Amino acid sequence: MERVMNREQVDYYIQKYGLDQHINEELRSFMTIQTYQSGELICTQGEEIEHVLFQVEGRVKIFTTSSEGKNLIVAIKEPFEILGDVECIQDVSCMNTIEAISTVKMLAISKKVIHQNGFQDARFLQLLLNVVSEKFWLKSEALSINLLYPVEVRFASYLTSIVCDEQNCALNRSELKDTADLIGTSSRHLNRIIKAFIEDGMIERTETDIIIKNREKLIAIAKDIYN
Repeated sequence: MERVMNREQVDYYIQKYGLDQHINEELRSFMTIQTYQSGELICTQGEEIEHVLFQVEGRVKIFTTSSEGKNLIVAIKEPFEILGDVECIQDVSCMNTIEAISTVKMLAISKKVIHQNGFQDARFLQLLLNVVSEKFWLKSEALSINLLYPVEVRFASYLTSIVCDEQNCALNRSELKDTADLIGTSSRHLNRIIKAFIEDGMIERTETDIIIKNREKLIAIAKDIYN
């Protein structure tokens, strides 16, 4: 992890994500920019959390580890996201492990500074309240999706909402186990769905990637549940 103090970049990201009204000058002066490379752990389940992180670039994987050592993917997050907010408010250790799955940039502010300054600012507290409320809503929505929709719909929606953009319409095959965990199915079942999608001409499987060939068909199946 690389950490730098760069006020110009801090202000750029704050303006980019519309945080001007929530993060005051004093809090900004303590912010650093932390850069993580793919595969680096940002925080580890059970460890003391030192910073609240504002995810401004890149993708992260959030997972929990059972006492038997098994990992379960909780979420894959893209900007903008705040990480460590619940732990900071409750003053508890990190509830999940967070891993960078691309180059990731975070604005970081120490928990101590937030306790001393941020909790005295109603605008900053409103930001945290909005973020925490949205997380609980999304968690409830995800549970409903896994109960109400078949795996075909969940996988198609995941492909169109998370994977496909103008630059890249592919899912790396190394991510398939994580994808299965995230959409609530087994790797074996997901492989059957992939085979069916290939036969229908919607995707193609190479040695390294699952490539989207017919996004319109996927969208028709997806029902927009992850958007």
